[in-house]
Amino acid sequence: NIPDWLKGQLFMVAPGKWDFDDGFSVNHWLDGSAFMYKFNIEKDRVDVMSRFLDTVAYKKVCETKRPVYVEFGTKAYPDQGKNAISRFFSHMVPLELSDNVMGNVYFIDDELYASSETCHVWKIDPKSLKCIKKVDLRDIVSVNLSSSHPHICPDGSVYNLCASFMTGLRYHIIKVPPPTPGKPKGFERASILTSLSSSHKTTYSYYHSFGLTEHYVVFLEQPLLVSTVKMAASGIKGYCVRDSLEWTPSLKDLIPTPGNGSSIYGRTWQQVRPCMFDPLPGGGMRSLQFQQSYGKNYLYK
Repeated sequence: NIPDWLKGQLFMVAPGKWDFDDGFSVNHWLDGSAFMYKFNIEKDRVDVMSRFLDTVAYKKVCETKRPVYVEFGTKAYPDQGKNAISRFFSHMVPLELSDNVMGNVYFIDDELYASSETCHVWKIDPKSLKCIKKVDLRDIVSVNLSSSHPHICPDGSVYNLCASFMTGLRYHIIKVPPPTPGKPKGFERASILTSLSSSHKTTYSYYHSFGLTEHYVVFLEQPLLVSTVKMAASGIKGYCVRDSLEWTPSLKDLIPTPGNGSSIYGRTWQQVRPCMFDPLPGGGMRSLQFQQSYGKNYLYK
């Protein structure tokens, strides 16, 4: 039985289409087309609504029966809707990223968004689950990638970890300030709060999420790296995103902190041993162990 006090709406998104009539299947679960659910909970009943999100990637994959954008485990196939010259340049210079937003769904202000880990975010109609507007973060804050797990604070502020590779390998923290009457909603208010260069020349650390306390952003540059050289060659070599990942266990985790070290854009990199972070009440994070950094012990709180 559903408790009387439990009511509201629950939105979920996940991959939902992997196989096609001609026998072709994508190579990884994460490559499935975004499929959204809405559970409307009220008194003693739950109404369920679901549909595929009509993103550009979904429309293309329905037309060609193949993904035309590079996905995590599946290479990009030629887009038959383009002429030969356009297909050639897309093949040689694969700058367009997939908008298959199967990673997460969240509200900013009263607007519903779905995202993955690229610069593309879709605004969704919470009633019909139709895609309303495609938001390209490159046009707003000039980033190419963004985490699908932003932090939403009690005052309505939104923070997210992003990265750029077209103008240098950098990590960025973007902020969407609290809503203000008469001002634009959602990502239109976003700006870069701070930036930090990758400690590598041609690679950057793969990240899924990050930590946020009342005063600090907690980010680990881990030795699972993404090769921008392989990403650039994905069209020629037939690489997928997974092929660009490089595990380098000889490297240590790095945390940008104030202190001694090589200064990078107002921050310093501190070497630490691999660590885990434990959530605290109220959204804070604490380290589960002391980390050794340049001969000194630090406890990150």
